[in-house]
Amino acid sequence: MPRRSDPGDDTLPMLRSINAAAFAAPADDDIYVSIFDAIQDGKLPPGTKLGEDQLAVVFQVSRTRIRQSLRQLAFAGVVEMFKNRGAFVARPTRRDANDIYAARRLVEADVVTMVALHHTPADLSALRAHVASQKAALAGEERGTARRLIAEFHLVLAALAGNRSLARFIAQLVAQTTLINMLYDTREAPLCSVDEHEALVDRIAARDAAGSVAMMTEHLQAVERRLRFPDDRPPAVDFTSVFTRG
Repeated sequence: MPRRSDPGDDTLPMLRSINAAAFAAPADDDIYVSIFDAIQDGKLPPGTKLGEDQLAVVFQVSRTRIRQSLRQLAFAGVVEMFKNRGAFVARPTRRDANDIYAARRLVEADVVTMVALHHTPADLSALRAHVASQKAALAGEERGTARRLIAEFHLVLAALAGNRSLARFIAQLVAQTTLINMLYDTREAPLCSVDEHEALVDRIAARDAAGSVAMMTEHLQAVERRLRFPDDRPPAVDFTSVFTRG
């Protein structure tokens, strides 16, 4: 499958400033980028009302201008808009989570296949450097930074795959899963995610496309399994079998 033909194009500069907004935002919409980043950083938790009047004052623009950005954020899946109620940071449901993670497994399988088969030494260095940044953030107990970097790793892979349309789609999915994890994953920036990223880079380095796909699939399934929804109930336990000594 074709990818960028020249490693000197704009892919590596994009990596240096990579974030979800760089992929998903409409051109020159700094209001979109600011709200998007605040949601991703956890400064605007799921369910937060995004009042047009208040935002218009903060950004010193008209309500119409704010509404345009909110509509774009709704299209990206991180904001929900309700008639007569306004806009709110999205609160994904269990069904949403299942659908979004299923979509990620499909599209990110193609991404890691392309990167595994066509990566350059510079690509591999970028991936290893990013994993090192994730480890450093965890070691320094910088939870917010670690959480952002762990999500961002998947955008780095998408950039290296060289398909901008796919990268934008993955950015939207990653943004939505960030909200899901904020709501339902009680362990922030788990160490296992970083270990899984490191193992995935090793498979990519070996140009093992099938192994990379299998590892990405298992990684995303593991993240989804960690989610705990409000209606989850602990499994029934047979105390007799637990405490009876054989």
